[in-house]
Amino acid sequence: MTALDLNHSRAEAGGGQGRCGYAAKGKQLLQKVQQAVGGAEKLAGVKDLRQVAEVQIDPSVGGPQTEADQPVARAGTVRQEVEAPFGKLLSFTNGTTGLGEEPSGDGALAGPMLKQAQGEIFRSYFGLMNERSRSEPDVNYAGPGALDISDKSGNSVRLMVDESTGLPVKTSYAGPQETIEENWSELRDVDGMKVPFKITVIQAGKKFAEVTVQEFKVNTGATAEQLSKRQ
Repeated sequence: MTALDLNHSRAEAGGGQGRCGYAAKGKQLLQKVQQAVGGAEKLAGVKDLRQVAEVQIDPSVGGPQTEADQPVARAGTVRQEVEAPFGKLLSFTNGTTGLGEEPSGDGALAGPMLKQAQGEIFRSYFGLMNERSRSEPDVNYAGPGALDISDKSGNSVRLMVDESTGLPVKTSYAGPQETIEENWSELRDVDGMKVPFKITVIQAGKKFAEVTVQEFKVNTGATAEQLSKRQ
């Protein structure tokens, strides 16, 4: 039995009062996290953002180094442009539909690819920090420094927090085959909010990739219409 299963069992054993207790404590801890990274009102004021990063897939898995430019509109539209050794890749989605473009051809985002994009939107740093960006999220306390967050679409993630400071540390979630962790570090100030500039991705207990953020801007004026334009 996992820690998550154990927590659910305890909550069920205590009836509705137990479940409400985990939810109340989870919401309280999430509010502490929001305050630590800039405040709920500041987070709610982010209408769009843009992140430019260098992505180094670990040499142990034979991965190349790429550069990713990812602007995001608050409405949920995400555009990602990747400069890879074999050419430029472009994808965008509004969470319901999407399109991918690559040197070998274009195609609609559907099935597992669309599900993956939806999960990335749900698990994004600002998405998790700003509960107002999620539709009826379920937030539960899952033990010291652990929050389990899910939605009605079936997306779920565990957010680990330093309870002494309220700062977020990492996320973990189920990947296609193994558990994936994203460790956040080098938090820097961006318009009064703390944002990680280093993300280390661990897959099946081994380092898979390292993301180094080179540029991060909020409220650039980007709209969903602009982000959904093809090349």
